[in-house]
Amino acid sequence: VCGSFICVRLLGCDVLGLAFVAAAFSLGVGLGLRDLVNDVGGGYLLLIERPLRVGDTVSSNEYEGEVIHIGGREVTIRTWDHMDVLVPNAEIFSKSFTNWTAKDSVVRTVISIKINRNDSPHEVQTVIHRVLSHHKDVLSEPVPEVFLKELTDGLIEFEVRYHLNLRQIKSRIGLRSEVLMAIWDAFEKHGIQPPYPQHEIYIK
Repeated sequence: VCGSFICVRLLGCDVLGLAFVAAAFSLGVGLGLRDLVNDVGGGYLLLIERPLRVGDTVSSNEYEGEVIHIGGREVTIRTWDHMDVLVPNAEIFSKSFTNWTAKDSVVRTVISIKINRNDSPHEVQTVIHRVLSHHKDVLSEPVPEVFLKELTDGLIEFEVRYHLNLRQIKSRIGLRSEVLMAIWDAFEKHGIQPPYPQHEIYIK
């Protein structure tokens, strides 16, 4: 090495400048290899800990979809828009992600429903329970729940909770829409009204 520097010096080249270039190059390579090592290490941890598997439904950052490949450097997620998103293995452990099917495929959905203050909460609760029990994709176990959440002068608010199996439906949003449409039709049939905004008028 010393002989090489002496030869370069005899040729009239700036040894100090070459040293700076070599140091910068080494730093760049080191940073690139660091990310690579982190991703490869994350891949080994995925194989050992198994926090997700191919076929799992996951949410990472703003993306949600199905895991279709777990590689040595990244995890491939196919979103509901049929886009393949590559997530580095290091991000799986350094950032939070949600695995909807880690233990099983059953997840819960919570819906808030508001009605007019003049309607009977007992009747509304019965109607919603009937809608949930008749929908084929709403699981009977765990049992759906309908709670009276708020009671004010202008409205009555219910919280509806039901469970579904992600392996048996096409979309959580689609099932939520179907349930809400069915509840709306049942409310129309029984004359249950939505809350109306109240306006106060002061006359001097």
